[in-house]
Amino acid sequence: MAFIKKNDSGAELKLIIVNSKLTENQKDLWHKFIDTTIESDTITILKTIQEDNENLKFLTTNLEEKFKAIQSKNVDTWKGIVKKEKDYIESK
Repeated sequence: MAFIKKNDSGAELKLIIVNSKLTENQKDLWHKFIDTTIESDTITILKTIQEDNENLKFLTTNLEEKFKAIQSKNVDTWKGIVKKEKDYIESK
């Protein structure tokens, strides 16, 4: 039986989220996301937010939009979100 390492970066990311100016709904969404994310992905997200606080706003909007796209099962919406991600990354 394998043991899963505690997600230390997740705890650090949650602290940033709690102390942010995000709404309570946005914070809840982040906590749910962090709880299901593997350590390597959490580290990447944490570094991205630490590099530029504006990234937290972008990633929050992106996370909300992805959840809505999944719920609506709208492929075109999903493609639009991915395009916005690509454009955002290329602008950095």
